[in-house]
Amino acid sequence: YLKNEKMIYLNAQKSVIGFYEKLGFGPIGDQFYEASIPHKKLIYKK
Repeated sequence: YLKNEKMIYLNAQKSVIGFYEKLGFGPIGDQFYEASIPHKKLIYKK
């Protein structure tokens, strides 16, 4: 589905960042809160 994308951004809850890091995502920016839950923006680059 996203095979041709060069860059993918997502907002991940802090508790699952390790899962996304195993898939190649890396954190950028500062932690923020969404619905009182800590999040970080993650990016994946090909």
